[in-house]
Amino acid sequence: MNELQQLAARRLAQGGRGRGVRFEDAWHSWEEICATAHKVCDLIAESGAPQRATVLFIAGNTPAELAALLGLLAQGRTVRFLYAFQSGEAIAAKVAELEPRSE
Repeated sequence: MNELQQLAARRLAQGGRGRGVRFEDAWHSWEEICATAHKVCDLIAESGAPQRATVLFIAGNTPAELAALLGLLAQGRTVRFLYAFQSGEAIAAKVAELEPRSE
């Protein structure tokens, strides 16, 4: 387990109700962030994706996306980023080019 994975896992394990992330003049609690991180990881596991499978991450700039990334890092997932601020057609073409597997 690398240091970044350890930090992410420790933060999620702590949970907590305190202020976590401020976004657009509103605070999102650590409880909310942790719940979202765990839910994303649960959904990936339910999809049948292998533990070592790379996850394509199309992130913008919201607390939910930060939470998802935190969860992926805590799991030790390999994360491949795709630039979110492009057309839907460009995103679809890039995803097809990457040839995701449904194993």
